[in-house]
Amino acid sequence: MTGLATSTLAGVLAGATNGALVKLGAGQLTLADGNTYSGTTTVSNGILRLATATALSTNTDVYLVTGGLLNLDFAAATQSVHALYLNGVKTKGVFSSNNCALVTGTGCLQAGLRTPTGLTALALNARVDLTWSRCPARRATS
Repeated sequence: MTGLATSTLAGVLAGATNGALVKLGAGQLTLADGNTYSGTTTVSNGILRLATATALSTNTDVYLVTGGLLNLDFAAATQSVHALYLNGVKTKGVFSSNNCALVTGTGCLQAGLRTPTGLTALALNARVDLTWSRCPARRATS
């Protein structure tokens, strides 16, 4: 999707792993409903707004590039995805506007993590945060 306008995709996006959703251009694209496509999701420019915590498939890899923003416009929920790449670097964890400059909104994005029951290994390196599906603490605003 390209352009300067604000657009909304309503309805389910479904498809095989060889498809992809790529957000280009300075405008905003909103995914209004739960989707099941399993191809990659890339935000290269502008804003990809998720109106629900199921807007992306749990099987998708999300690529965020400087110049693109992911707006998690849902409260008290966490959107899970297979992996998150920030400027090409694969990351794991729970991301929100409080700990990631490429994320805005009130929701959280959980990437590359499964519930503790699916945990196969845990490498400890200095600080450990085991808040599996909770958003990072919100900063006070004045």
